[in-house]
Amino acid sequence: MRTQQSRSIFFILLISALLMLQACAAHAPRGWVGTGVGRYSGAEIGYFFEVACGSEFGSSTPRIRKWMGRVRVAAEGSPTPEDLSVLEAVAGEVNRITGLELVVFDPVSPNVVVYFVPESRFKYYEPNYVPKNYGFMWAWWRGSGEIYKARVMISTTGITQSARSHLIREELTQALGLMNDSWRYMDSVFYQGWMEVTEYSQHDRAVIEILYNKLITPGMTRERVIEILRQTGGSS
Repeated sequence: MRTQQSRSIFFILLISALLMLQACAAHAPRGWVGTGVGRYSGAEIGYFFEVACGSEFGSSTPRIRKWMGRVRVAAEGSPTPEDLSVLEAVAGEVNRITGLELVVFDPVSPNVVVYFVPESRFKYYEPNYVPKNYGFMWAWWRGSGEIYKARVMISTTGITQSARSHLIREELTQALGLMNDSWRYMDSVFYQGWMEVTEYSQHDRAVIEILYNKLITPGMTRERVIEILRQTGGSS
């Protein structure tokens, strides 16, 4: 989720982010100290735990959350042709990285709806919306950790097309189960500050790939994820 912040709010968020990082580190898997495992570097694995260990808004437990079946995406509101093109492109990239069947423009039985509406109307479509975010995502998952529904809001006012293209990529990717933001990499779609990144970085691709390793299932702990990566070298 993204919003332009005043300087005072920026520092409040920075302090909150640092506290969140400390909380993630406190729950780091026993035996994992930042070294690489198999095909993934220590930085990539650390980043995975950072963006997968919680959610930007709402409460969550430090376990894996992911989709297990087909993801059917519908677009509502007033998307531009570029918005729809980006949505389709991101879905194609996600499918290539993960092996998921992420289908866009399914108006009949979508389990992810992307609303292209003014930011002032976000609350109408999603009551959990946190104000002054130009992009917003809210997901639902079962007790097992399997995600079964998500809503994404993209503002049609107050931002440029480039910003919308970034937000489509970020929010749809977070709906996959990578729900936390980070201050670590400015070229990442998960970067906490205001950016308009429109491509996945190498770290982004790695964390998406790790999450959708077929041997990593919803509800797994960090310890179990590391065990799987060590046993398989990161191959699914």
